[in-house]
Amino acid sequence: MLQRRLLAVYGTLKKGYYNYNAYLKGFEPIFEGFVKIKYKLYSNGRYPMIIKSKDLSNIFVEVYIVEENLFTQIKALEEPFGYHYTSIQILEINESVNIFVYSKSLPPNEFLFVPDGNWKATIPWDAV
Repeated sequence: MLQRRLLAVYGTLKKGYYNYNAYLKGFEPIFEGFVKIKYKLYSNGRYPMIIKSKDLSNIFVEVYIVEENLFTQIKALEEPFGYHYTSIQILEINESVNIFVYSKSLPPNEFLFVPDGNWKATIPWDAV
């Protein structure tokens, strides 16, 4: 039996974005909506990151069931850019899920706080 994981995504792996098409195309989320977690959302316009916080924030996520081999591919996508996965409890679905978070305590200078908690690309991925 293949091992499966619950994966929460909040950025370029969401439906309609380039990494969704590359990794999750054809998958349907088992949950999509705002969740209260102790992270803050930041964006540079092309892609987002969440960073641990002492305060709860509302962040929009989509949760997918993925097999271990796909999770490993997504991990290979995220880790070179300073992200690691952690497990968080999402009360809205009463489940523990994996989510990729930024490894440092502060975002790079070009990243701005996203106050509404719902990331949207404002710069095309291929823009210079």
